[in-house]
Amino acid sequence: MLAAFVFGASAGLFTACDSNKDDDASIYATWVSSYGEEYIITAAAFTSTGAYAGTIENIRGDGKGAGYITIKYTGNTFYGAPAVGKYYVIHYKDLNSSTVFLSGAYSAADTDNGGGSGKATKELAESTYTTANGYFGFYSACQKQ
Repeated sequence: MLAAFVFGASAGLFTACDSNKDDDASIYATWVSSYGEEYIITAAAFTSTGAYAGTIENIRGDGKGAGYITIKYTGNTFYGAPAVGKYYVIHYKDLNSSTVFLSGAYSAADTDNGGGSGKATKELAESTYTTANGYFGFYSACQKQ
């Protein structure tokens, strides 16, 4: 999935342009994993119920049916208040009309709590949290609700 956001300079509005996905597949949905985790993804926000939430700052593609969602934490039950306002990345792959695999950034080698507590800037988060850097090793298989 290739998604690009065009930001209106004065209005602060954005629109998404998806050009590399299945026609009826959208990342924007409520997804439930086989572990009972619930992920709510809208054009404006990402919520992992009971864990963390954030505003969506960017979505960028990573091949067909795959991409990165960059969020700015608005809440985080694992790392608390120090994480709020920091940037974090979720990777998705194998997106189709009814399923997706989701993974939050994590690396045991990352000194910022494995990366889970986020990075200070969007640019740093997006350049650090990548599949090439080894941050996405475990994915949750999710069904669209």
